[in-house]
Amino acid sequence: MSYVLLIEFRFLTKILAGAGIVGIIAGFAFKDVASNLFAGLLLKAQSPFKKDDWVNINGTYGRVTQVGWITTSIKTVPGQEVFVPN
Repeated sequence: MSYVLLIEFRFLTKILAGAGIVGIIAGFAFKDVASNLFAGLLLKAQSPFKKDDWVNINGTYGRVTQVGWITTSIKTVPGQEVFVPN
């Protein structure tokens, strides 16, 4: 009986260790997405700029066409569409 429990415990330990490693990898992979999503929520709540406002962000001057959850879309003066992460 104790031999069976030992085998099941080792199996469970391997599963939990694997799940922990997968969780760490997923955390690092989605770190930037989660950060941009949180910033998008703050932009929606505070509304420092809205659609059709003219902005200068990191040297990119243009008109805001969309404020999304992860990116903000800006149409520059030459007509190029630029997506800026929140």
